[in-house]
Amino acid sequence: MGKQNDTPMTQENTEKKMTKYDRKMQARKEAEIREKRQHRLTQITAAVIIALVVIIAVAVPIGKKVSARMEYIRIGDHSINRIDYDFMYSYFSNYTLNMYTYFGLIDSTKSLADQKYDDNTTWKQYFDQTTVNSIRQCLILNDDAKDKGLTYDVSEQSKEFFTSCESDATSNSMTLSAYLKSAFGTYATKSSIKDALTLVLTASAHNEYLLGQNKPEQEKIDSYYAENKNNYDTVTYNVYKLSADIAEGASDEEITAAMASAKEKADQFMSRFIAGEPFSKLYTEYGGEAPSTDDSSEDDTTPADGSLKADSTYSSADSLYSDWLFDEERAAADVTIITDESGHAYHIVAFQSRKRPDTANDSISDTLAAQAVSEYISTKIDAYTLTDKKNHLDLPTPTEAPSPTPTAAAE
Repeated sequence: MGKQNDTPMTQENTEKKMTKYDRKMQARKEAEIREKRQHRLTQITAAVIIALVVIIAVAVPIGKKVSARMEYIRIGDHSINRIDYDFMYSYFSNYTLNMYTYFGLIDSTKSLADQKYDDNTTWKQYFDQTTVNSIRQCLILNDDAKDKGLTYDVSEQSKEFFTSCESDATSNSMTLSAYLKSAFGTYATKSSIKDALTLVLTASAHNEYLLGQNKPEQEKIDSYYAENKNNYDTVTYNVYKLSADIAEGASDEEITAAMASAKEKADQFMSRFIAGEPFSKLYTEYGGEAPSTDDSSEDDTTPADGSLKADSTYSSADSLYSDWLFDEERAAADVTIITDESGHAYHIVAFQSRKRPDTANDSISDTLAAQAVSEYISTKIDAYTLTDKKNHLDLPTPTEAPSPTPTAAAE
């Protein structure tokens, strides 16, 4: 056998000596490992960022919805959230807002907060205050119903409400969902406004109950009527307006002369009427305007009398002679001439009759019942003060709320 080499084996002896090429390949491999590691980290980071974006995108509207369900204002012991407040703001204010806008009192192109209702109040503050008053009344009525152990099924009224909303939505080429948001607030849905709607409808039902419980006796109705006849009675009379013939740019002397001439004609008219000539005949002779064909009598054979004013109320009669007409001493065929200085004319007025309408009793009964309910509600208002810690409504001063009208909740 050959001789064994007893020299111990070392690392240097066992490792292969690396060439320049080997070192280049090893560096490339390490670079690939680092690149894969970095790519993996990038993927993880991107996934986290995407997840955060999704969470934020979902959380923002959800956060707003949650915020909308938190307390917005407080009235007495009742917490009102933004969804309920927006609904009732629209429910109680939209009609008035639209009416005032139609008549030009409100500019629809500007914010209500930038328009003055009076020297100290904006229109926004005005509608917020009226909404608070209406909510207060609803709460009082609901609590009173509970205290009396009364419950009301308002499911049919609720269905009618949403049916009406669906009809309005269709008329405006909108979905019901879009319409509710447009009409009652950003977060208004059938489910989200259900509680507020129930509150309003229940208040209306209890209001009707209280009105029924406070119907006055006939004796009280008659007493009230005796003190307020002009608010209910109607009168029938004839009238002719005889205008002075005044040229444009006439002098004071010319105006005086024209008025004197007109007065002579008016006196002649009245004298002939007193002598027995029909008012309608004189009216036509002196140039009275013929009524429209729609005003003809029921048998369509007798021409309508253009001078006749039938069943006129005190408020509808001209203020120049309404007091004369509604004087309780007035008798049939009484006639007078009323001077209209600003209009340069004379009104010849002949009284025919006065009556108490059949509807007066019901109207007075409703008025007295409403007054009684209003007084009853007003005794409870102190416990329903407004608390607006975050000043959401920005009312000018914490003013005392006016007494609510019992019919407001039923509108």
